[in-house]
Amino acid sequence: MRAYFAELDRRSESGFDEAAGISAEPHEVTPPHGLFLVAYLRGEPVGCGAVKHHPAEPSEIKRMWVAEPARGLGIARRILAELESDAIASGATTLHLETNKTLVEAIALYRSAGYVEVPAFNDEPFAHHWFEKRVPPPANPDNLQAVQLTFLGSGDAFAGGGRFQACLHLDDGAEPMLLDCGATALVALRRAEIDPNSIGFVALSHLHGDHFGGLPWLILDGQFARRRKPFRVAGPAGVGERVQRTFEALYPGAATVDRAFETRFVELTERMPLDFGPARVTPFEVRHSSGAPSYALRVQYAGKVIAYSGDTEWTDALIEVADGADLFVCECNFFELKAPGHLNYVTLAEQRPRINCARIVLTHMSEGMLARAGDVEFEMAADGAAISL
Repeated sequence: MRAYFAELDRRSESGFDEAAGISAEPHEVTPPHGLFLVAYLRGEPVGCGAVKHHPAEPSEIKRMWVAEPARGLGIARRILAELESDAIASGATTLHLETNKTLVEAIALYRSAGYVEVPAFNDEPFAHHWFEKRVPPPANPDNLQAVQLTFLGSGDAFAGGGRFQACLHLDDGAEPMLLDCGATALVALRRAEIDPNSIGFVALSHLHGDHFGGLPWLILDGQFARRRKPFRVAGPAGVGERVQRTFEALYPGAATVDRAFETRFVELTERMPLDFGPARVTPFEVRHSSGAPSYALRVQYAGKVIAYSGDTEWTDALIEVADGADLFVCECNFFELKAPGHLNYVTLAEQRPRINCARIVLTHMSEGMLARAGDVEFEMAADGAAISL
């Protein structure tokens, strides 16, 4: 805390006096009244953050700080996400925070995390910007809808077994979404009798055509169907540019046409949770060359946790992604062949004792892998197969 206060004093035009500001005393940020977090890097404390709870009033985010040598690693965003989760669990539906105008990094973080600038709601003497964020109430286990995951596409890039390319449909009865959107996604949606225009959110694991190539057709279909619902896509760095270039190659001039619905692209960042429509998506970088970071996705959706490997060879990041998940959908391109960027069944079976999840289902299977189905002890996906969670 001394380092935090020293930086505030150094950067603030009028200096900083802890005693003059709004308090965040230990008893105010100790459960159940609040929470104080300290982040460590290689055993050394490098950041902190706190939240104060107020019954029937907004929770306050306080003391957000990361030491300069540790900035740029996503630590502040992870602290903020944990504090938000604690506030939601306490019953808060609104979060408040304030900051000094010189702390430009903090201002950028808050805006990117969904905070909106509002008029001053307190008399903090060192603040110039006041922010607010509305958050959903905690899910009531007694009222949760069953989540249905449908494999719209469970094949590899080369249509192994005549299957469609990667595309998973999540549906809680309120706001459905897709994980990946291979080039065959629109056909698969039609075959499953799912309205393409019901999809408002798509999270992409990586930027290979069999995982994102269906987006131009989905967008174009919406245009001709007079869609009004906004369309959001989250993916690795450069996702917007990659989709626009693909769109332009397929239908020159169509990418820049004005449409009745907004299309927005959001870039994922390694291990930074993203509140994305009905879900919270956390990407973990994996081992698969795609011209941009490739991710496995941990998706919190309607009270369930779905882990999705995307495409990757074995990496211990998969252990973290799947930890405690209700379902782990894992690529298994080959039975025993070891190829860069992809998993095989033999390796996955060896690693299974290290994977702490309720259920594993294999996907993205080649012809050779499918031919060995009788030797596989895990569940194997099929196009159109649905799982209720």
